[in-house]
Amino acid sequence: MRFYLSQTTGDGTENNVFRPAVAQHTNTWKAVDFRPDVTVSGWMLVEVPNSINHAAIIADPLVIDTGIEDVLGNEISLDSPISDINNYAQILNFLDSRDVPTDDLLPTDTVRELIRRCIKRILVTQILKGDDVTVNDNVNPARRGAINARLNRLGIPSVTGNRGRGIIKEIVGIEHKFLKTHHDN
Repeated sequence: MRFYLSQTTGDGTENNVFRPAVAQHTNTWKAVDFRPDVTVSGWMLVEVPNSINHAAIIADPLVIDTGIEDVLGNEISLDSPISDINNYAQILNFLDSRDVPTDDLLPTDTVRELIRRCIKRILVTQILKGDDVTVNDNVNPARRGAINARLNRLGIPSVTGNRGRGIIKEIVGIEHKFLKTHHDN
């Protein structure tokens, strides 16, 4: 499987629904929507099996190749350790810069865990909407209260951190039905 960050295309109408730009190159894809507001365009994490049209996909200016592949540029198994990813430190920095906390991942953690963490971070963005935080945010008690109120309405436990990174890591670490991914074991 290959993973891409893809901007959406379409205008959201019934005849031109929002879809990832990757869909212009293959009919075989799964996506997790990054957009906190699904009525506007934005980004999606897209999974494409078997390198279908990989060259055309990465040539598309609306698509970013995540680079999750081995040193030979081949697909990598979800059960491979992240240390098998070519330039895995750069990949972790790339994800961290997009507010996916990776600082506690070990080289022996699997690609599945890395993707699971990305998907859970996307779900957090959707759940928090306007209350979402970045890893570098300082979060005052009022804002943390608004975040906890949104989480608690879904039955998700409150967070205690006062920095964005800590809050995101707390939420991503919570096992809850609203934070399940198809990559969960």
